[in-house]
Amino acid sequence: MEAPFAIYGVIDCVVGYMGGDSPNPTYADVCTGRSGHVEVVHIQYDATQIPYTVLVDIFLKHHDPSDAGGQFADRGAQYASTVFYYDAHQRACAESAIAQYAQSMQRPCATHIRPAMPVTVAEAQHQGYAASQPVAYAQYYHGSGRATAIQEQQMRGLTDHQRHVIHGGTEPPFDNAYWDHKAPGVYVDCVSGEPLFRSQDKYDSGTGWPSFTAPLVPLIEVEDYALGYCRTEVRAPKSSIHLGHVFSDGPQGGRRFCINSAALVFHTI
Repeated sequence: MEAPFAIYGVIDCVVGYMGGDSPNPTYADVCTGRSGHVEVVHIQYDATQIPYTVLVDIFLKHHDPSDAGGQFADRGAQYASTVFYYDAHQRACAESAIAQYAQSMQRPCATHIRPAMPVTVAEAQHQGYAASQPVAYAQYYHGSGRATAIQEQQMRGLTDHQRHVIHGGTEPPFDNAYWDHKAPGVYVDCVSGEPLFRSQDKYDSGTGWPSFTAPLVPLIEVEDYALGYCRTEVRAPKSSIHLGHVFSDGPQGGRRFCINSAALVFHTI
């Protein structure tokens, strides 16, 4: 669960244990399921760059919130879907996000919402496991069914219109959610939840689509000859979904990232 949180606005992300009664548990203690601890990803983030709702949304998109008995091949209370909150605002955000997610999935959500407790940072070999042990993690990720289940879940939460757009479609100009949207916040990938654009970098290009002078992260750029000449398509780095195109006619001779609203979800800061 660390990799999805390698995003703009996150300062630090570590694996650890939280929620049990005994201090300083080890992995050997927690993996029995009897210590009362839950395996967690502990995140430090800059609330001026991304809101807490982005983190909760990413969490929900990258595991199975409907599973009350663990996660995929990992069974037991130590793997229970849980959001720990540090204040009333975070609790309210978590409650709202989970309710909305359950509604969009049309299934009950088993995620617990609990007050944060002291976190014990897990042993070094558990930090960044997917990066340090790519072969072993890939075997688990696919062999446990996690890869297929998450992909199906992420697609299930989208509308037919969103599915059409992220697979290469284009929505009509001046008739989409964000073309004239002006609230302060961040626009995230509708599949992975990764922040892609800031409202500060959005401007009125007169085209009828959301336009940005720059993304928050490098996007995937691909030559596109669908209209008989070369354009540059842009895709999201984590999910690879189709976002739109980038042109060289932006402000002061810069670039214009012309993006489909349906590929984005907005979070207010």
